[in-house]
Amino acid sequence: MKTEITTNRLFLRQLDNSDLQDIYRQFSDYDKCRFFSDPPCTIEEAQDIFNHYQHKNGDKDTQKKL
Repeated sequence: MKTEITTNRLFLRQLDNSDLQDIYRQFSDYDKCRFFSDPPCTIEEAQDIFNHYQHKNGDKDTQKKL
């Protein structure tokens, strides 16, 4: 079941497969990641982040990375 929350200033929805490239673009850019504790990620690590947020309780291995 997809859940969406919409207000005048906000639209929230669950992640879907089309979001993977956006996650990768966000977390692989050095300038955006320079304040994170981890270095920029690979596409495989972006997939792990995506999988973590797709599962209600997250993946225990991914939780260690996040």
